[in-house]
Amino acid sequence: PEPEPEPVVEPVEAAAPPPAIEPIAAAASEQPAEAPAEVTGDQPAESSTASAEGTQADAPADSRGADVAAEHAKVPTPPHAVTSGNFTAWTEPPLPLPGQPYRIVIMVRLPLRVKEYPSDDLTGVVVGSDGYRKIIRGSPYEMLPIDHHTARIEIPVVGSERGYKDTIMVQSKILRERRNLELTYPRFQKLPVPVFGS
Repeated sequence: PEPEPEPVVEPVEAAAPPPAIEPIAAAASEQPAEAPAEVTGDQPAESSTASAEGTQADAPADSRGADVAAEHAKVPTPPHAVTSGNFTAWTEPPLPLPGQPYRIVIMVRLPLRVKEYPSDDLTGVVVGSDGYRKIIRGSPYEMLPIDHHTARIEIPVVGSERGYKDTIMVQSKILRERRNLELTYPRFQKLPVPVFGS
């Protein structure tokens, strides 16, 4: 019998060696980490507080908050004033009688950086419980006087025979703040008609 042929074994190519890994430079790790910026007294600190109308600036954005608060405290306000955020409102006279015209005074507390306050920055509306509406809108050419970093505007209101509450909706672009304030007045009660004997 003839011998079986031997199987042919093809040579296997050797796998290519993996690419060499270059060593990572240690220069970056040797550099010291950059220290965070230090806040000084001349730089304003960012702070915001959620107000009744959403996330609003509840106080003037000034790192010297204690100084500006002390200035604001120098401005007297009547005991019947109502405050919300940086706005305070009251009436003159304090308790207007039904049918008596009166004024609503709105005081705005400003940060130290504000040196001039245009009257058109404060906008809004006064809504009386009797349906009376008064738009709050100033002139862009009028600058309100600033006293101890506060400014104020006066809104004349027509007297009402049956109104007992005013809702003041105001907002400021400079303060980025919007608030609602309510002024409540006692209801008018008619006095009994005196009866004279004969």
